[in-house]
Amino acid sequence: MDERLSSYGLVARAAIEFSVSLLTTLISERFARLDQSQGSGDPTATLEELYALLLICGHVLADEGEGELPLVPDSIQTHFVDFCEGNSHPIVVLSRSILLFAEKSVDPEIRASIFSPRLMEAVIWFLARWSCTYLMPPDGDGDSSSTLVQDKSPSRKAMLQFFGERNQGKYVLDVIVRISITALISYPGEKDLQVVEV
Repeated sequence: MDERLSSYGLVARAAIEFSVSLLTTLISERFARLDQSQGSGDPTATLEELYALLLICGHVLADEGEGELPLVPDSIQTHFVDFCEGNSHPIVVLSRSILLFAEKSVDPEIRASIFSPRLMEAVIWFLARWSCTYLMPPDGDGDSSSTLVQDKSPSRKAMLQFFGERNQGKYVLDVIVRISITALISYPGEKDLQVVEV
């Protein structure tokens, strides 16, 4: 499955200017569909689609980065050059919509009606993969004395600074910590596996 998702991510990056807007539209439609169907109807199909979309978005927006410094993928860095404002940058718009959805998992009522353990697993997986690349990047915190910041395009600089320490980074980090705590408390896993034999 992971190889297939990696392939999807590579294909989407090859046409990144189209795939990011498509993913934003698809994921926003699924969020709206969930909001409309709360309390009525079976949201299983929508939740399955969201699960898959979260995994695909994670593979498109960020690399695994295991053992390396995670960087914004080249295809993302070289496109969207016309976006100098963080609020309107397509990567920020997609990321922010996923973060706002993920933040709903902190509410016990919404969590009980929407967030299955499988969906929470996808949310946590996305946040872990995404945050290594975009959340408070060492060269994107607005420190203009950094040579890395001076060498960046305005688009890339705006995208990284939006989630930097001096902008939305602290808020997003707080959200991720609250979601992580909620997941650990609400989805403890198999009790028998947690028991330590003496």
